[in-house]
Amino acid sequence: MTRTSEQGGVEYAIRRDKDGAWLYDGDMDGTDVAWEPDADNATWTETPEQAVEVADVNRLTTADYTLQDGYSVWERDWVNEEDLTEDWEPAEPRPYKG
Repeated sequence: MTRTSEQGGVEYAIRRDKDGAWLYDGDMDGTDVAWEPDADNATWTETPEQAVEVADVNRLTTADYTLQDGYSVWERDWVNEEDLTEDWEPAEPRPYKG
């Protein structure tokens, strides 16, 4: 279940630790994959478990379904588009502590 804040929620993505690149998988099926330098271009999911599922499709998990060393789940807050104001700036991603 997605944790929610006052004006939105939290979403999750996979980050490669060595260079800070973000996993992009357009269809979340392992066929259109790239490592993006910008978090806004990552594949963001509703739950940390879904983010690990995307990693699994891309062979980034171990036999016990955990992320391989060198990859981590990150989270960021999001806001509903109708709640945006002129001075809104996107939240910086942070490591998921789950």
